[in-house]
Amino acid sequence: MFLLLADITELTIHTVMVWYLLSSIPGFIILFIKVEGWHLLRIPFSGERAKKLFIDILPFIGTTVLLYINSYSETLFLTFMGTMAHVGVFEALGRIFIPMFMIVGALQNGIYPFIVQFQKENLERCKQYVFYGFKFTVIMSLLMAGVSIVITPWIIQLFTGGKYIDSIDEFMLYPWLLVPNFCLTYVLTICLALGLQKKTFGIALSVTVFGLLLDPLLIPLFTVKGAIVAKFLANIIAWWVAVRILNEFFQDSRIKDFLVKFIPVSLVILTGASIALYELPIIASLVLILSIFVILMLVTRIVDKSDLRLIQSFVVSIMSKVGIQRN
Repeated sequence: MFLLLADITELTIHTVMVWYLLSSIPGFIILFIKVEGWHLLRIPFSGERAKKLFIDILPFIGTTVLLYINSYSETLFLTFMGTMAHVGVFEALGRIFIPMFMIVGALQNGIYPFIVQFQKENLERCKQYVFYGFKFTVIMSLLMAGVSIVITPWIIQLFTGGKYIDSIDEFMLYPWLLVPNFCLTYVLTICLALGLQKKTFGIALSVTVFGLLLDPLLIPLFTVKGAIVAKFLANIIAWWVAVRILNEFFQDSRIKDFLVKFIPVSLVILTGASIALYELPIIASLVLILSIFVILMLVTRIVDKSDLRLIQSFVVSIMSKVGIQRN
């Protein structure tokens, strides 16, 4: 931010990239000092270790390649089957909503050490952390999706200066992706924490293959809307694969029991938000959706007292790990 603000010349793509590169150097130096990286430089290269490491991470390399293809497949098909204006709208949607995944990333980083630790020491407690991490991830994604839908005009104005106001339908549809996407992101990370790298390949394969099949069918008919719907359907299929992986890990019905209540609630909230966007003022829509969200969470007991106690326990654990003691 400092470098961008200090640049008195007109910003170009080149200068922004240069400032971005330079801004990463201090963080790298701090990290290098923090982990005492000079010790790593003294370790001799081992071909045997390198081979074992490569074999261990090979499934995730395949996962990364597939997810990369999936990330850009809609853009590619829009380029050939639509116009650059359609590509611009779709890319703008991604730039606005994808940063929201930092929230699920923060949650994952918070519980990752506990999952690794308790997998060895207390498997049932490990399962508890994995389950509640999943539960709060999808609940948070639903809340963010519902709010994003009803404030769509504000989002368009804030991030595009009103440039894409004619694309309000597309900006309304895209938040529907948040719920399955948050779930997939969470399960991919948890698989790594549990040493289940091979499982990630199935998730990535399903979302990529179905995306590549649906894109050429829907994009020629509905352009940007078709790209969003294709991505949503592919993510739903991959979500099903991810849930099966979780069920195999838990060996019980806790995920199924949760989703039986959560899925109908999510459909009510997202559908209601989409209707309210066109029928009510933004403030009224926001108050209505937040009220419905809270009421349904409590009435269906998706969130209960045990959840609140777990959150409190989790916060206390985090505080103790960073050296903060409760009074």
